[in-house]
Amino acid sequence: MMRSRRHVSLTALALVLAAVLAMLPERAMADRFTASLREQIENFVRSRHPGPFESIEVPSLGDFQLRGVDTSRVRVELSARGSGRTSGIVPVTVVLSDDDEVLKRGIVTTRVVSHRSIWVAARPLQKGALLQESDLRSVRHESRRVPKGATTDLDSLLGKELERSVREGAVIRAEWLDLPSVVERGQRVRLVIQRSGLRIEGVGRAVSDGALGEEIRVVNLDSRREVSGRAAGEGVVVVDF
Repeated sequence: MMRSRRHVSLTALALVLAAVLAMLPERAMADRFTASLREQIENFVRSRHPGPFESIEVPSLGDFQLRGVDTSRVRVELSARGSGRTSGIVPVTVVLSDDDEVLKRGIVTTRVVSHRSIWVAARPLQKGALLQESDLRSVRHESRRVPKGATTDLDSLLGKELERSVREGAVIRAEWLDLPSVVERGQRVRLVIQRSGLRIEGVGRAVSDGALGEEIRVVNLDSRREVSGRAAGEGVVVVDF
């Protein structure tokens, strides 16, 4: 009796083992298909992203595993809403079909990870400070989380005047900056009047502040007339006729 039961147990074990072994090639094929699908999704997102970026994150594709299907016959269709290039969170619609039969359909939410180097205050800065390179340091931010108004261009910051005080580490935003005034309201200025090679210099008084290249009003102290000119340097206003 003992021997009979042992025989039955060995037979059952052999059948289970045979079933498992039979499933291995099918599972291996399904795993290869899933790996291929992941690669296709990554390439699809990469073709639509302007770059550069560090990585493309693709979640688990368990919902797209195929069992009992000849995966060599499966057609993969990928699409994304809208046109043009994408970045950040990228939902990709995946359709798997065999001839006209749709086997699987769903959305895979991928994520493009990229970074930008932006400029922040290297130390606390006071309102009215003229930015120098030593006032700033570069930090890397994930692109989709870069604050509005941040810049990667150091030259666009240097020499600009802060319109507010900022704490150390604060992202320097474009709206906080202005060109420094080279002419102050009420200041006596050198007035340069020029036309077709003719150049006359006089003295004026600025009616308003003016940054370099900005148009301001100036009173000519010789004629007592008010004229418009452009701030051309420290205490210099040029009037073109």
